[in-house]
Amino acid sequence: MRILILVQSIDLPNKSHYKRAMKAQQETWDSVPHPDVDVIYYMPGNVDDVLEGNILRIKCGTHWTEMFWNLAKAMRHMLKHDQSWDYIFKTDNSTYIDKAKLHSILESRPRENYYGGMIFPWKTPGVHGMDFMWGDGYALSRDMVAHVVKCYNSAPLKGKQEDDIVIAQIMQDVAKWDDTLHIAIPMMHHNKIQPGYHAYRCRIDPIHYSPAAGIYSDIDRIIDNDIIMMNQIHNFIVHGQTDNNLVLQEQVQN
Repeated sequence: MRILILVQSIDLPNKSHYKRAMKAQQETWDSVPHPDVDVIYYMPGNVDDVLEGNILRIKCGTHWTEMFWNLAKAMRHMLKHDQSWDYIFKTDNSTYIDKAKLHSILESRPRENYYGGMIFPWKTPGVHGMDFMWGDGYALSRDMVAHVVKCYNSAPLKGKQEDDIVIAQIMQDVAKWDDTLHIAIPMMHHNKIQPGYHAYRCRIDPIHYSPAAGIYSDIDRIIDNDIIMMNQIHNFIVHGQTDNNLVLQEQVQN
């Protein structure tokens, strides 16, 4: 069983801070090889869709309303040009992935009609009245990826919501939903990483779910913190090392 991880990334001269985030992922969790897990960083730009190494450039904009377009185009490219994978696992540039753990989890999941992740933890009524798997990391079986690509033009929420919400709408009454792929959120776990998860969220939530969210007023400082978190989580997961101040988000206010 093979997994293709698609990492939502940005590499543009006027958004150089995002390139630092990608570099941090490449140097931490993506530096740990797994024979059955491949990683592609997909990013919008002004060139036709082209795969260079493990960088997939998509001709599309960078606005949040175009996040689903970018993802669907990346899925379409990988569906057409790579026949080896069974699942796509979409993740963000602020998420730390444990490849081995992710593989061991999905190995026991259905190969068809599968849509798995973490239901958005703060249930927000009014988002078209539905749950959705959080964009920090969700998995789709290959047939469901094909379904997303097929529904691309007719998706009612396309251009109106972010990718995770649009994907959830497309999966309604089609896929078998699995909300047990929980993501560890260190900032909510009292400064302790909980081992055994397949993914860890490094991003401070800009809508003030973390008390420290207001401390970071700009994207550069937020990404600086993402990178610190990425390295600290990596040291803990790979080397068993922690400085007992793992969750900087909550520490900064002390």
